[in-house]
Amino acid sequence: MLLTKLQRNFSFKILNSLKYSSKDVTQRIKPKCIYVQPPVQWIKNKINFQKLKFYDKSFNEKDFIKGSKMALLVTLDLIRMNNSVELARVTTLRGFSQISRYIRTLQKESKTDYLCFDDDDICNIITSNVEMFESEAECDCFVEVLFMGMKFLKDILAENQNINLKLMKNAEINLIPMSEQLLFIEGYIKLHSSYTQDNLASDWKIDHFKFSEFNIVRNKTEKQ
Repeated sequence: MLLTKLQRNFSFKILNSLKYSSKDVTQRIKPKCIYVQPPVQWIKNKINFQKLKFYDKSFNEKDFIKGSKMALLVTLDLIRMNNSVELARVTTLRGFSQISRYIRTLQKESKTDYLCFDDDDICNIITSNVEMFESEAECDCFVEVLFMGMKFLKDILAENQNINLKLMKNAEINLIPMSEQLLFIEGYIKLHSSYTQDNLASDWKIDHFKFSEFNIVRNKTEKQ
């Protein structure tokens, strides 16, 4: 099963202590994230997923989404911990080079310490693009997965008391009460796997990762 492959590839001893399920006793309400995919792109992705089933008959799109979410959470934690050893295990060579450079950029912007996201903090995870590159010897599959996540800043600071508050030193942010501040992230993670003529598949690995949004916003869903 594809999910089994993803779980095998993204589960390590170092991650055993990391939690991926948030149980916030206050049960505060977050805004809903809505993403509408262009119909033509949606159809194209469905067709390519059907092609993928020719090489991997056990492929299941729902399982893939679950595995992609796990891959995202692992990636966020490895970036936060700057763990290049484990990062190398779950990325392609190109992905490792790109993410390693990107980590340095995020560190300069004092953003890495904020990436303590749990399963419940990821509000959307959607396959945005599926590409198949077929040759006589093998088939390479690249899947871009769009993600959106939100977490109360108060919870982030509680989990990491040594956090660098540089990101918060903004006049507009300071006008928002702490109880209403949410960190909103959006971006994409690209996964890669290859298949041979004998239908032998490689593990899915991360080929690219990037944020498109990383902002502190105000939660207007309810009065705190």
